Amino acid sequence: MKKIFIATWFVLVLGLISFVKAQFIQTHYYTGNAALVSDYTAGGVAVDTNNNKWFGTDMGVEKFDGTTWSSFSTSDGLPSDIITCVAVDKNNNIWIGTDGDGVAKYNGTNWTVYTATDGLCDNGIHYIAGDINGDVWFASAGSGVSKLSGTTWTTYTTGLPLDGTAIAAINYITVDAAGNKWFGTSKGISKYNGSTFTTIDQSTVDSLPDNVIYSIAIDAANNKWVGTQYGLTKLNSSNSWVANYRKSNGLYNNFVRDITIDLQGKYWLGLYTDYNNDGGITRFDGTNWVSEQVDYPDSVSADQIFRLAVDKNNDVWVALDYGIIKIDHLSGINENKEAATFSVFPNPASDYINVSYNGQGTMNDQFIEIYNCFQKVKDIYISDNSNKVSIPIKDLVNGLYFVKFRNSISKIIISR
Repeated sequence: MKKIFIATWFVLVLGLISFVKAQFIQTHYYTGNAALVSDYTAGGVAVDTNNNKWFGTDMGVEKFDGTTWSSFSTSDGLPSDIITCVAVDKNNNIWIGTDGDGVAKYNGTNWTVYTATDGLCDNGIHYIAGDINGDVWFASAGSGVSKLSGTTWTTYTTGLPLDGTAIAAINYITVDAAGNKWFGTSKGISKYNGSTFTTIDQSTVDSLPDNVIYSIAIDAANNKWVGTQYGLTKLNSSNSWVANYRKSNGLYNNFVRDITIDLQGKYWLGLYTDYNNDGGITRFDGTNWVSEQVDYPDSVSADQIFRLAVDKNNDVWVALDYGIIKIDHLSGINENKEAATFSVFPNPASDYINVSYNGQGTMNDQFIEIYNCFQKVKDIYISDNSNKVSIPIKDLVNGLYFVKFRNSISKIIISR
């Protein structure tokens, strides 16, 4: 009987390990468990140089420094509380766009509002991006794109693709390493090299799934990853078609709303809900695709993925219609080699674990973190000069866990 139990337990452990390969460690912030003023973060997310996270909501702007949430609204100087986009420029100014009340810049102290009267192409701005020169670019839904360079405004319309007789809507802006601006429009991709606009659409790349472009990411090899409602397209450094990727290839669904690249060169896709699928997240490491739905609270069926951003810890932040998700950099931890700077015992454990540090120095003023397959479940602060600590785990259910100390990881099993 004992042999059968051990064999069954071993199979369960293997199953859990396999399960972890397809899981992201998620922390969900929403009004029920955080200081968010609103769960609807359609205005997206941006990360400043101090690693603060900024979120655009339908009730103002939220800032999160890792511990404290701060809110900004019209009473603080915003032109509107309904935010359509948020961005950070080279000088660490925070920019927000609105649907009809212009844009605003936050310099750390005050908000300054700009409208069409000042030179903005339109008071409805749905995407903002800073470039490597410190200029800031503003995308409109039919009035072209504006650039603010210092105090000088320039609006571009000629050369942008047309949607009928009108200027195409601009949904997205990204900047490559050479400083070229890439615009995702309702009529293809538009590249601006500083003097000339060039359009890439289905007439030039017939394998492009659609001319309505929702997102563009450019990797270190100058490949372009283009998100549409009907899948993802990769273009090479010469802008020639390489491949299309869809749900059948590993995407959560086909509607690629946003794309970002993390500090390890992995691609993260925010898959917006469509008529047949829920929204979710896909990660691509160049070989393998991993997809899953975001970790919504019980009974919540919200499925809108709006924007993604990577912070300085390589955590991925997701703005959605029911709060904010942080995907921890430990996601995919089974791929990382465990460093031998500490040990955890007993393993399997039941009531407590001992963590023994065998590196240089002590564990003083450090944190030990414990994660399950989805999120952090314990955060233990060490306040003395010990090299060993005992941690009670009676409150944790049976299963596979990860213990993290500094940059080292150890897997443990809790079994009673």
